[in-house]
Amino acid sequence: MKKKCPRCRKMYSVNKDSNHRPFCSEKCQAIDLGDWFFEKHKISRPIIDEDDLSIDP
Repeated sequence: MKKKCPRCRKMYSVNKDSNHRPFCSEKCQAIDLGDWFFEKHKISRPIIDEDDLSIDP
């Protein structure tokens, strides 16, 4: 099956042994991880509702 790498947009063959899915290579995988590390990507809403964090006396 062919897929498009979300990082470089190159088409690549995917199989069950692909270690870098959904990326085409270790390089694209590392670049994406670095983008998360340097906060170039963000989750648009909180994972936990702020009301759940308050402690009721």
